[in-house]
Amino acid sequence: MTSGQRIYDGLIAIDAELARHGVHPLSAFWRREAERFYLSPTAREWTACVGRGGSKSGMIVRRAIAESLFGSTVVPPGEQHYFAVISENVAEAAKTATIAERYLALLGVRTTRAGDTIDFADQPRGIRVMACRIGAVSGFRAFGWAADECAKWRDADSGANPAAEVISSVRAMTVTHGREARGGMCSSPFGKTGSFYDSFARGDTAASVVSHAATWIANPSVTEHQTRALEPDERVWRREYAAEPQASALAAFDHDAVVRAFAPRPVLQRCERVMVIDASSGRKDAFTWCSAGWCIDPETRRGHFRLSDIDGIEGSFWRAVKSADVVAKIAAQCKDLDIRSVHGDQRENYALQSAFEAHGLTYTVHDWTSASKPRAVERLRRLLADGELSIATHAGMQRQLCDYEELITSSGGLRYAGRGGGHDDYAALALTAAMAEIACDLTSHMPTPWRPFNPGDTRSRWSVSASEDALTRASRNPGRGGGYGSDRGF
Repeated sequence: MTSGQRIYDGLIAIDAELARHGVHPLSAFWRREAERFYLSPTAREWTACVGRGGSKSGMIVRRAIAESLFGSTVVPPGEQHYFAVISENVAEAAKTATIAERYLALLGVRTTRAGDTIDFADQPRGIRVMACRIGAVSGFRAFGWAADECAKWRDADSGANPAAEVISSVRAMTVTHGREARGGMCSSPFGKTGSFYDSFARGDTAASVVSHAATWIANPSVTEHQTRALEPDERVWRREYAAEPQASALAAFDHDAVVRAFAPRPVLQRCERVMVIDASSGRKDAFTWCSAGWCIDPETRRGHFRLSDIDGIEGSFWRAVKSADVVAKIAAQCKDLDIRSVHGDQRENYALQSAFEAHGLTYTVHDWTSASKPRAVERLRRLLADGELSIATHAGMQRQLCDYEELITSSGGLRYAGRGGGHDDYAALALTAAMAEIACDLTSHMPTPWRPFNPGDTRSRWSVSASEDALTRASRNPGRGGGYGSDRGF
């Protein structure tokens, strides 16, 4: 019997025993692909491109246990060698170690655990988990390895994907085990770049097996309908659940959803607003601002996040307009709208904070980083997809949101910019508003008689608990700032 056959038979036996203890068994997809890999006479690496929730971590842990218990690699006397599992971060690595420890306990395998290392009591082998850092994958010997979600690894400082360097290092850890060492990358896809995509795109070779499955194929307990309910954005759904790598440049926002956001809606002044700015040095880009906050649409009885009072100074204005005059103009508008808080990014924040505070306004800074900007884009996408974003008529913002692109860089990171390097100052303003909505929980200012929807209703987070008569009275007497259709009064 070959080593691969022995490991595969052991994997199936492990899965059956875990299933007897109530662990969800491997799907037909995973069994078929594992058989292709382990029974191949030449393949020693396995690349699996599988959608989110496709039982990838469960498969990796079973692999680690099977190769540790049934592999034929020889460990020299006095040494301890490991199956290495590399995860995106420390928290994910700890979760994987906990799963492995529990599975081993169910299987009756005696082990000891110290932090990220699980040692087997009866043989010089174990399982070691770690985050995707070069320093972590050095200093010990490995007889096998698996890179979990490696298409989405990110370096905390640069935002680049370190997979190529980390995987090269972990391969070197197996050098003393030669052809008996097996490895693999298992991930949902990201862009059409990077070491994971390159391996996936090559397909099966003599040295490697490549597998591909959408979430509901790899894990039949999840349906395609469930995944679509979780992710209404078609592009994101295709990447995350259908396991289709994303093109390197795509529109960040759906065009039709953006156009719908600018459609007129009746509005009431029923929630606290903030002023959002996108500052400028006054040389090439515009200095833009708008008010933002949650309110209620009395026609649909749904809440929506409203951007209005959109304004800006465009072009090269630094010689003609002083920054103090811009601040004074925005402060006067805040006073007129009864706004007490201004939000912006880190640009010019030191001077702007003092300037706005001099007008009695608080100034909150939201740093643009490689992590915060994608979150803001995702938040806007969700609001657009759910029909919960409403924007006052403004041709510049509409055009820029339609032209805003999501670009996957050669290093595996995300970058956002106007199409063809065009201006994106109003699009950036909308993203800063989304960052303020995330960070400051502007929904906490939603007044009575409005309350959250039932959590099972995914269409909106807000509903009106008052009677139609109360809603009608509110529309006739909306308070300061106007009622239906009054953008000035929100």
